[in-house]
Amino acid sequence: MPNSSSIRPLQEQIGRELVAELVQGVATAELEAALLDERYPLAKDLQTAVSVAVDAGRKLSRQIVAAALEGVLREREGDGRR
Repeated sequence: MPNSSSIRPLQEQIGRELVAELVQGVATAELEAALLDERYPLAKDLQTAVSVAVDAGRKLSRQIVAAALEGVLREREGDGRR
C-alpha cells in the first residue's frame, strides 16, 4: 500500500486540475480575492472541493488551492485576460 508521501504529488496534481476546471468562468478579481484571503467564500468552497476530492487535510488543501489559483492567474495574465 502506498504511503502518504507517495500519494501527495498525485493529490496535488488532481487538486490543481480540479481547481483549474472549477474556476474557468470565474472573474479574475474573484480569483485574486480568494488567493489573498483563505476565508473568502470562493477560497473556502475550493478548499472543501479539493479536500473531498483528494482526501487532503486542511493545510494541504489550502496549499493546493493557492498553487492552483496562482497558476490560473499566471495563465490568464499570459493570455491577456486580466
